[in-house]
Amino acid sequence: MNTEKFDDSREPLSEQDLRESAQAEREEMLKYKWYLGEKLGHDPEDDRPAWEIFAEWVDRYAAAFRQHWEAQRRHACLYEPLRDLPQNPAIQPDC
Repeated sequence: MNTEKFDDSREPLSEQDLRESAQAEREEMLKYKWYLGEKLGHDPEDDRPAWEIFAEWVDRYAAAFRQHWEAQRRHACLYEPLRDLPQNPAIQPDC
């Protein structure tokens, strides 16, 4: 049973953030599959289906990856307005 405390103080992710998060997770799963292939010396799908490999990544790494990704996203949003001030004052960052 997961005993981690749920942090509901974070703002919900936007639809764009969700898409970017899903894409980043997909890329990490593919990297994991590649890493396993390098370690084994052959395509890991020769031994088991891709969904098992990706499920293994989710079980082992997804929670930590999401925390890291969201933390990076929040950190970037804190400094983004300072770096790239919009030319049009009516345009506001999504953060």
